[in-house]
Amino acid sequence: LSPTPQVLADLMLTKSDAPDPVLVGRNLTYTLTATNLGPDTATKVQISDSLPTGAILVSASAGCVGSSTTVTCNLETLAPGASATVTLVVTPSAGGQITNTARVFSNAFDPAPTNNTASAVTVVDASTDLALSISDSPDPLTSTPDTVSSSRQTLTYTLTITNNGPSPATDITVTDLL
Repeated sequence: LSPTPQVLADLMLTKSDAPDPVLVGRNLTYTLTATNLGPDTATKVQISDSLPTGAILVSASAGCVGSSTTVTCNLETLAPGASATVTLVVTPSAGGQITNTARVFSNAFDPAPTNNTASAVTVVDASTDLALSISDSPDPLTSTPDTVSSSRQTLTYTLTITNNGPSPATDITVTDLL
């Protein structure tokens, strides 16, 4: 009896992110490309992508199934020299830096597994939408002909700042020139 030859397929994964930096609440697209460097055809090829904390999955390429933490993409078969690309779109919910890591694998033996994982580090900038409104009271202000009179009215200005988000606003300064 002769031994069954082992199928060898060196799978490689690359990943890019765009835009980088991205604003909180805006779409961030990850592009993942799996390549079979050979020598044999890889079957049952999959990409598993662990979504960063706080990234909400918006969409994924056909053949991909996602949850709140992981997206799995079934690529099926990759011949030697062939590549397959998938895209994932997420929306980051908080500012800072996020790291997204994915891995490619198949049922073939991979002689060089160090290139099976790819990561992208993305800067997520906070985004605020500040609105300022000013009101005065009393309005209209009544004036008296006698400027020395003790019945002067006080005019009060009320400034209201509203943050329409999506990120918290800090160190806000308002200057009001009278």
